[in-house]
Amino acid sequence: MRRVILLTTVLTAASAAEPPAAGLWVYPAPGQEEYRSAQYRVRVTQGETAQEAFCYRMRSIWHHEFPGPWPAQFFPRENHWASFSFAGQVTVELEALQARAVGVELRPAPTGIAASVVDGKVRLELSRPGQYYVLVKVAGHERFDFEHPFFLFANPPETDVPAPGTPGVQYYGPGVHDIGFQHRVSAGQTVYLAGGALVQGSLYCEGPQIRLRGRGILTDRRLMLQRVESALAAKAAGQANPWEPNHDRMYAAKWATIYADPTTTDLRLEGLTVIESPFYMIRTHGSGAVFQNLKLLGDLYNNNGIIAGPHHRILDCFLKVEDDVFCWMAPTSETRRCVIWKQDNSALVQLGYGYSYTTKDHVFADNWVVRDTATVQNMARGLFGLAASTGTQFTNCQIENLQVWGDVLNFLAIDNWDRPTPWATRPAGEVKLRPVELHFRNVSLSGTERGTWWGPHVADLQGTPLRSRLRTEGDGSIRIILENVIINGRRLTSDADWPHGLLRAGNVTVEYR
Repeated sequence: MRRVILLTTVLTAASAAEPPAAGLWVYPAPGQEEYRSAQYRVRVTQGETAQEAFCYRMRSIWHHEFPGPWPAQFFPRENHWASFSFAGQVTVELEALQARAVGVELRPAPTGIAASVVDGKVRLELSRPGQYYVLVKVAGHERFDFEHPFFLFANPPETDVPAPGTPGVQYYGPGVHDIGFQHRVSAGQTVYLAGGALVQGSLYCEGPQIRLRGRGILTDRRLMLQRVESALAAKAAGQANPWEPNHDRMYAAKWATIYADPTTTDLRLEGLTVIESPFYMIRTHGSGAVFQNLKLLGDLYNNNGIIAGPHHRILDCFLKVEDDVFCWMAPTSETRRCVIWKQDNSALVQLGYGYSYTTKDHVFADNWVVRDTATVQNMARGLFGLAASTGTQFTNCQIENLQVWGDVLNFLAIDNWDRPTPWATRPAGEVKLRPVELHFRNVSLSGTERGTWWGPHVADLQGTPLRSRLRTEGDGSIRIILENVIINGRRLTSDADWPHGLLRAGNVTVEYR
């Protein structure tokens, strides 16, 4: 069904309403049974009123459409979540339908949140919005939390909700809508996805002051499946590996589930859930974008999370994507209070794949990372990684108050050198390597560095312990400040405190504080 209300008049800003002292908004089912969870049931209670919240599932294509032992081991069979909005206090009851809960952990677990198991069901007491990974432990199933992870998206109340037919608003109410490939959004327009809306397709933004908001879901599953089928057909014909970069360039032109061109400045995205992307989840180029309370889920290689232009802010978001979660490829960003389930491919923060640019003034603060410890492998990957710089510069970059649960591939994988990569075109003329400077403060990794070196880009490291590395050459330099950084319970005060030592090469300075 295609349902679009498209009016070109600019939306007139309504007066901001104060959020209520208490309230609960639970959204209807989208009318698409493919997305109904068969593993969980969720009830939310405020006061004397209890309501059932629709529990979604997103099936992994590696276990269903394209099963195979190698990719399947990295991914859960399904991802499950429920989403609602509230103010005040609520009690959430989570029931595992195929098993009995015997324990629960909540990540993160800030003040004002309590989790317990009562009569075989998980009970959560919430007094603040947030995104939470609810690690449900069930009797007789050791990997249940990995195969069927559950996420709770407890949103703050919405304000200034547009009505259907509002000038300048593309409004999608509860139900299924098909908007097709790269549906255009123009300057000054608002796209609103109401809670219970499941919108199929992708958005292409062009022009300033665009707003994308709501509590609904945007999915580009159809193109994602086409991409996998195309890649596997190419491999069967001996033409390319499924994810060989030259093959993937045919999808680069299709960009992202949400794409914004360089004219799209002052972009605002709030509240949406984006799933099942064929390539990037969100890619923007213009200045001044703000991403707030977004939920991104994808398990396809190249499902980068958010890649944005200059002066962007990423606040209170949840991301479980397979490739780079964040990319610092433009100057000035602020990323705060995000919850990230870090999967195995590529970096938490990607500093570069061989592009040449000058970037600075990045703040990455008060974020939480959940590592999937079912499988830990490594290639050119780390929580903070730079595959090759060919002239990239990073100055005044602050990473602070970072909590990581679980083992990591490696904490730092920074190669500030002039080397070719499959992902970037070599700049013309002479390459002059520039400084890379990062300051880490109050960082705690509960696990350790472990895994297996593999892949042609780290062939020189085969047979050596998995460890963080800082390598440069020629005019390049790396300066890292580690202030109260703890790995596996041990504070780093020298290179000897790293789990397997620290690999250095070239002009590298590490300051321990």
